[in-house]
Amino acid sequence: MQNKYFFSLFSLSLFSLVASSFNAQAITIPQGVTLAPKQEYIFNLPSFPATIDPGLIGDTLSARAAEPLFDTLYRLGSSGDFLPTAASGYKVSDDQLTWTFYLRPEATWHDGKPVTAQDFIYAWQRLAAHDSRSIFANAFVNMHVVNADGVYQRLIKVEELGISALDSHTLEIKLYQPTPWLLQIIANLALAPVRQDLIEKYGSAWTQPEHFIGNGPYTLSTYLPNDQITYQKREDYWDSQNIYITQAKAIFSEPRIAYYRYLTGEILVTEVFKGISKQVFAERPSEVYLTPRNASYYLNLNSQSFADLKVRQALALLTDTQYLSKHIVLGATATSIFAPTSLQDGQYQKQAPYFYNFPSDNNAQAIA
Repeated sequence: MQNKYFFSLFSLSLFSLVASSFNAQAITIPQGVTLAPKQEYIFNLPSFPATIDPGLIGDTLSARAAEPLFDTLYRLGSSGDFLPTAASGYKVSDDQLTWTFYLRPEATWHDGKPVTAQDFIYAWQRLAAHDSRSIFANAFVNMHVVNADGVYQRLIKVEELGISALDSHTLEIKLYQPTPWLLQIIANLALAPVRQDLIEKYGSAWTQPEHFIGNGPYTLSTYLPNDQITYQKREDYWDSQNIYITQAKAIFSEPRIAYYRYLTGEILVTEVFKGISKQVFAERPSEVYLTPRNASYYLNLNSQSFADLKVRQALALLTDTQYLSKHIVLGATATSIFAPTSLQDGQYQKQAPYFYNFPSDNNAQAIA
């Protein structure tokens, strides 16, 4: 089937009331702005996270709950660029096959111990290990790390993965082909460091508050299943002067209850799901914040039922994607291409989106 005979929708938005979920990034306060004495952030999640262990996280909800507790080497900033976090910088060899990251000497774990390159090596080998339960176990394959394919296929030991600690604060990654998107993968929470001593001592219980130690700007105060998770700002964090929220709390309610808790002021932020989206847009339109998200919806026409080209053309021409995006998949954008132009390399998209005029007098002629 030629690619112009499919139709699809990009879902580019995740609705939230007021703003997206708790973001642990440092910010700069504009001159002349005075903050309230109490800086507490209370947000809702639709259900309790499955885990806050970076090596086991496989869903967005768990990642959002764990993000304030960990620093990856780099983090995606609010403007779409990648900001040095646990690392202070990096360099790439002329042939683009060696990436060297330099860790911040001032970066520490919650107990004051320095974050080292070996902490990352342990976490990454654990992620890629043959017994890994992570959906991101193939991250190093996607980064084109030397020996990653063999490790992922369980043909060679994880210790042969092309990563090494040159010293306590220098981490080296060897690639078998250039990977321009490497920072995008590095910023994934699954690649955050974890403490080998804690995991070996406590097993899966290492994420409980009495044992938990992360390297992010917040510590874990409470972790009560199906009740709440609370976070406390670290005063010894390397960028503490630019972290202004001192306490945060995640509570858990289904969407409609969360909305009513938002209306009473009990929570400050909650996601808006399809079942209540029209009500929220009608009642609080100025308080809805749309967070870009890349996903696509399309009909799979690769079956014998759609072998006839004219059948595929008819489906494409008779489907009003503009209507679907406006009234059914709220916040989506009608399109005719697979790769969203909002992606970092979207400017290289060769085929510009086009749209059918629906209905059109030409439709019948096109499929006659």
